[in-house]
Amino acid sequence: MENREQVNWLKICWIRFCKSAPYTILYKTSMEDTEFKSLDLSPTCQERSPKFEKNHPGAFVSRCQAYYR
Repeated sequence: MENREQVNWLKICWIRFCKSAPYTILYKTSMEDTEFKSLDLSPTCQERSPKFEKNHPGAFVSRCQAYYR
């Protein structure tokens, strides 16, 4: 979003995703709106992107068995 306007997610009534713009969400807050507003979610810098480690402390180390009743 160019103007850094806050998005009220409860008022969104139409969301559109395009393969050509993977980090952009298009949305409308009213069905009478003629054009979609855009929300840019592209990563701004490599340091801020989340890093996931394979052996994360909260990750499962072994399989858990499921029991059905």
